[in-house]
Amino acid sequence: MKYLRKLSLVCLLLLLASAKIDDNYDEQKISDRIDKEVPVLMKILENPKLIEKIKSQNESLPKILHIVSNKNWKNYNGSSDVIKFLEKNELAKELRELMPFYVSEFFVSDMNGKKVLFFEKTTWFDHSKLEKYLVPKKGSIWKGKMERDESSGIHQVQVGLPVRDKNKIIGVATFGLSIVRLEDTIESTH
Repeated sequence: MKYLRKLSLVCLLLLLASAKIDDNYDEQKISDRIDKEVPVLMKILENPKLIEKIKSQNESLPKILHIVSNKNWKNYNGSSDVIKFLEKNELAKELRELMPFYVSEFFVSDMNGKKVLFFEKTTWFDHSKLEKYLVPKKGSIWKGKMERDESSGIHQVQVGLPVRDKNKIIGVATFGLSIVRLEDTIESTH
C-alpha cells in the first residue's frame, strides 16, 4: 500500500511537471511566428490532388466511410481498412513530404466535418461541431491554445485553415504545429 501511495505521488508530480511545460513558452512570439507561417501552409492546401479529393468526398462520401462515426471511431486501429484509406494513401504520403519540419499533425475534413485524410489517426472522425472546424469553414483562420495534443502527445498549437477551390471553401485543414520546433524557427531568425 505504501508503494502505491509513493507511485501515485510520483505520477501526480510528473503530470503537474508536464502541465507546467507550457508556461515556459512565449505565447506572443509563437503566435506571431504562426502568423508568418500561415501563407506557407495555405500554399500546401493548393495541391490539385488534395482539392480533387476533397471535392470528390463532398459530392459523395466514400463507401468505406459510411458506417464511421465518432461513437465507433476509437474501434478502428492502424491495420483497419478505414485507417489505411485515410492515412496510408499516396496523397497523404505526398503531402507529408511537402510539410515544413514544424508540422507535427495534419488532417483534412470535408464540408460535413468528416475526415478526408490525415497523417496519424485523430481523436475524432467528425469535427463538424468543433470550433477548429467551424471557424475556418466560414473563411477565417482558427488558432488553438498551446496544449499537449491528446492523439500525438506533442506540445503544439493547432491551426485551422479553409481549403479553397478558386475562391470557394471546400473543406478545412488542421495543422498541429510543434511549439519546440516553432521556437527553433524564432531563434534561427534572430
